[in-house]
Amino acid sequence: MKKFMMNMPDDIHKRLKLYATERGTDMTSIVLEAIENQLPKKVFVMVSESPQNTVRVVAKEGNPESRKSRGNKSRKR
Repeated sequence: MKKFMMNMPDDIHKRLKLYATERGTDMTSIVLEAIENQLPKKVFVMVSESPQNTVRVVAKEGNPESRKSRGNKSRKR
């Protein structure tokens, strides 16, 4: 399993924590379920070796979406 960090507004965090507590589960389980419900079931990824280093994602519905790959470049904070 991979670790994923994200920023979340305080009010959403409080609602998420309360929601998870009321259901006797943890926040991670709630977030994973929400993400799983939003993603297509199958995603095919094709990486092009073009100069633009473009990653093309083709979802189950057949709607392609192009994204620039970040590669190993470090991110400024």
